[in-house]
Amino acid sequence: MHKDIKPGVVVSLQHYSVITNFKAHVLDAKEDYFTVRVPKDFSTKTFQTGDPVVFGFESGDEVFIRGGIIFEMNTYEKTISVKPDREPTDSESQNRLYERHPVSLYADVRTPSIRKKFLAIISDMSYYGMLFHVKEDLTVGEEVDIDIFLDRTIMSQRGTLVRKTSELNYFKYGVKIIHNDPVSYNHIKQYIKSSQQEHVFMFRRD
Repeated sequence: MHKDIKPGVVVSLQHYSVITNFKAHVLDAKEDYFTVRVPKDFSTKTFQTGDPVVFGFESGDEVFIRGGIIFEMNTYEKTISVKPDREPTDSESQNRLYERHPVSLYADVRTPSIRKKFLAIISDMSYYGMLFHVKEDLTVGEEVDIDIFLDRTIMSQRGTLVRKTSELNYFKYGVKIIHNDPVSYNHIKQYIKSSQQEHVFMFRRD
């Protein structure tokens, strides 16, 4: 975990169930997770263990944005513990064709094998792929239709499941996006940019 995440530090947090990001003070920081108290205006009832979140923090003159999952919760104390995602090694970063950006978004997913829609949570996106978390057990190689809820709009994508892992309450699937038109590509690009700017703005406006 980053050395600048320690008790007293302010972080910005984004969770798919909350319309706007919120700021919170770090109460405790261990080697692989940190704990914050959720502000009074927000409820922890919509949070679940294993949910992906995005957090921002200041280090020097920069704002860093990272992804993670809710590792532990205490609804009575209104605290959540966040386990940051593992940082890619230099070789892993060099081998990736497109940089991944952490997000926390609702989506509806459909597959040929499961006719009904089911809920997915997207935890990272690049311009040509994404990672989503679901409770359903799917098959690598299947095509999926994904409706992503971005603010007041819905972006529809089609992709192929290329890998599968599991963590806490979710299966996690890597998806290769099939772009049908340049509008979809630009929509993803604009969302990633605006999402990052919102985290930076929360620190710069104080």
